[in-house]
Amino acid sequence: MLDTKPYSSEVKLTLSVGGRDLNVAQITDGFLVLRERIAVGQTDARLTISVDGEIQQQDIFLPHGISEDVERIAYL
Repeated sequence: MLDTKPYSSEVKLTLSVGGRDLNVAQITDGFLVLRERIAVGQTDARLTISVDGEIQQQDIFLPHGISEDVERIAYL
């Protein structure tokens, strides 16, 4: 019998914008959902994805910025 142990990756998603680091709840190709709401105009940002301590960063552009009343935030 195989000795298997359950394993779940530690994943952390962060959006750095305007000098703040915001927690990301969900990300797909072209949009993301933040865990907190702020208002920011059209701007550049940095997306950081950490999986089990392995970090990838990507510079992105928020063409519509971030609005406190919009859940899905478009990025390029």
